[in-house]
Amino acid sequence: MHLVEEAWHGALVAAAIEAFGDDPRATFFIEGMAPRAGIPRPDLIIIHPDLGVLVIENKGIALDDIQSVIGSTLWVVRDGGLKEEDPFKQANRVALRLRDLCRKRVGLSEVLFWDTAALPRISREEFERRFALPWPQDAIFAETLTSPETLRNHLIHCAAQSQRKTGRKSLLTQRAHDAVMSILSGKHALSTPRRQYIADTDESLIGCAGAAA
Repeated sequence: MHLVEEAWHGALVAAAIEAFGDDPRATFFIEGMAPRAGIPRPDLIIIHPDLGVLVIENKGIALDDIQSVIGSTLWVVRDGGLKEEDPFKQANRVALRLRDLCRKRVGLSEVLFWDTAALPRISREEFERRFALPWPQDAIFAETLTSPETLRNHLIHCAAQSQRKTGRKSLLTQRAHDAVMSILSGKHALSTPRRQYIADTDESLIGCAGAAA
């Protein structure tokens, strides 16, 4: 069971890299890297100016492994026992932690943090038919991973919807990108955030002035 789930985690990561990996602006943080900055690693974080900062919790389980669904909570059979898991809450905890750390460095109008869950072995139709429960439209199901274009279009569409709902001016500015990367790399504790940022500077004024004659 565990190895199967890891294989589907790999499938999700591979699909994301195929969808965004040819863009040098994309960065991926993948579970398996050692946690830093006190932030638990979700299955996948995608950082991209068309997405903002997206946290994805993946559940590589089959439909028959799910006994019931209440809201966003899954009751899943694991190792012969029944366990309660909520992938949306798992992803949201990470997204909120990142947001709280980032807001100390840049204004939150400069970045959109959002999160979702992935069930790559299950189609939305069979999931919702069996449990008579619609899941959030940003959830990733098997059909979302049928091609890089399908996944890319799905995530960009959901990010744009979230941006409209939250009123964010930008999905991800360069300053916000640098702040998030600093946090995830564990370097944020080594430097003091600026209180103000200067968007445009006069290069002739940068550096030390010469001594007066």
